[in-house]
Amino acid sequence: MNKRYSVFCIIWLVCVQAFSQTKDSVVHTPITAWQINQYATNKTQVAMDTMHATFFETMPNARLSDYKLDLGAFGSPAFSLKFTPLSTQPFFYHAFESSSARPNTMLIYNTPRPYTELYYSGAQYQQQQVSVLHTQNYSKDLNIGARLHYYKTMGEYTPQSYSGKHIAPWVAYNGSRFSLYFKYAFNSYVYDVNGGILDDSLISKKNFIMSLQNASSHITNHNAHSTIKWNISKKPMYRDSSSIALYSYPVALGYSLRHTSYSFNYTHTNLPTNWYTKTLWDTIQTLDTNRVSQTENVFFVELSGKNSSITHHSVFAAAYQYNHSYMRNYDFSYPHEFSNSVYINADCDFEVPSHDVKLEYNHSYFVWGDYANDNIANLKLTKSIDYSIDKTIEVSADYSYTNAKPRNMYSRYISNHYNWDNNFTEQQIHHISFVALMPAYNTSITISKYYLKQYLYFNTKGTIMQADEPAQAFVASLNKETKLWKFLLNNSLLLQTNSTSGLDYPVWATYNSIAFRNVFYKKLIDTYIGLEALYYPKYNVPQYNTALNTFTQQFDKEIGDFPHVNAFISIKYKPIRCMVSYTGLYASLFGKQFTALHYPQQSGYVSFAVSWLFYN
Repeated sequence: MNKRYSVFCIIWLVCVQAFSQTKDSVVHTPITAWQINQYATNKTQVAMDTMHATFFETMPNARLSDYKLDLGAFGSPAFSLKFTPLSTQPFFYHAFESSSARPNTMLIYNTPRPYTELYYSGAQYQQQQVSVLHTQNYSKDLNIGARLHYYKTMGEYTPQSYSGKHIAPWVAYNGSRFSLYFKYAFNSYVYDVNGGILDDSLISKKNFIMSLQNASSHITNHNAHSTIKWNISKKPMYRDSSSIALYSYPVALGYSLRHTSYSFNYTHTNLPTNWYTKTLWDTIQTLDTNRVSQTENVFFVELSGKNSSITHHSVFAAAYQYNHSYMRNYDFSYPHEFSNSVYINADCDFEVPSHDVKLEYNHSYFVWGDYANDNIANLKLTKSIDYSIDKTIEVSADYSYTNAKPRNMYSRYISNHYNWDNNFTEQQIHHISFVALMPAYNTSITISKYYLKQYLYFNTKGTIMQADEPAQAFVASLNKETKLWKFLLNNSLLLQTNSTSGLDYPVWATYNSIAFRNVFYKKLIDTYIGLEALYYPKYNVPQYNTALNTFTQQFDKEIGDFPHVNAFISIKYKPIRCMVSYTGLYASLFGKQFTALHYPQQSGYVSFAVSWLFYN
């Protein structure tokens, strides 16, 4: 009774606050959001308050529009339908990377008044989440804020509870004499691991027998970036009073401290007898602990200049990198491993405003230490072309090259289930991409080509492998947003091929959404009613490896050739935004299919979300 009364009081306060605000107090909000690069030499504005996208970005579920799928519950492990080489992050974190808070994607705000956003959503299977964002400017140059995000669910297939916590504070100061930026992100995931169903034929039965009944995992991630710069010239370059651009220092000295750590704990006790007799790769007691950390001390010099034809920002840095890893299982601890390296980095961008051309270059080379001769480079050229009086097309060509040794647990790993000690050579990845943006037609085209040599992948048994033969991959995507009267359509097509021997991806996939928008009551109430769907043909969908907490390849069964469909209704009135969605519409109407091997789709469920904006 007390909970119901509290919820009623909160809803009543929200409604009173919303109706008490005037139209002008919520329509014209001069708040802007920005992304800042790693050395804080430039920033890019990010659009805010796109109703439908905002809600689905806040949801801890994988977004269909990003060609990503999860195991069905809030915050459950997710994988991508789009070809992506294995990253250098610990493999046990890949399944949660898309839902985590990260300093390089955190936003900095410019707001004359304190800004707060409260968000709550609830759904079947005790799915709940709460998100709070607060930020304010103490001056035009100083912005401070924090985002807190918590969610949990019991899941449909017992045991399948998930809970996640994300804490992300920041401080950003950009002054005429010095600049200071601090970003920190904490991510925590605690969840039961049920291993999927024993036999896919059981999908027609009401009660599933899950593979694991007493297994659970806990993953934590700390990610902190701090940068400080001192202007040693007489005065900074010009910056406009509206804070659209950062202060640029002709000559500046800087220091950056970056720290990232990951930990993964996997426990498994008292295995069911009927399952244990069939699989002899486990023991009665499992307690795997894996920890990885990296700390970088970066000293740099910033040089900036501007004349009638060109503007440039250049950063030259020297950095010391320290890595540490620790692994143990139930009855054995592997010795701590440490590595030390020194690398140099150049980060430059040149812009010619008269020709709308921008060139960006970043290159890191490890000159000493355990990772000596590792080489990472990126070159990007962007050009805006006017092909009509008010129409432009922005094209960019990007080339990146990576030649680096596999690090930490990719080379050596020990647990209750897996044990490898590899002497891998450098992995080489060439990536060429072409992007065309046509804002007048809300259209974007992306074409990518990968050339891989000695690339890493997990085989069907969950062991990390290095390919002997080179491989290629081609990825192309087309995205089009269309407005027809009051209908908004978002259509996207993905085409891809790859010659890798140990990886499989769908040759095509398509995402489509349609929404009917209506604005009424003096243009104060904005509503959307729509559907979204993701469809792809059958292919060898990856399997979820519980002991490694990652998706590995399987070639036993193809899954696909059915849509994932969600329906939604969103309403915005002044500072309040509400949404009701139905997830898994196709599964409810036509029966279950599998998202990943042994993991059936979750039954359709209704979720409700409300967001309340304070701008005082």
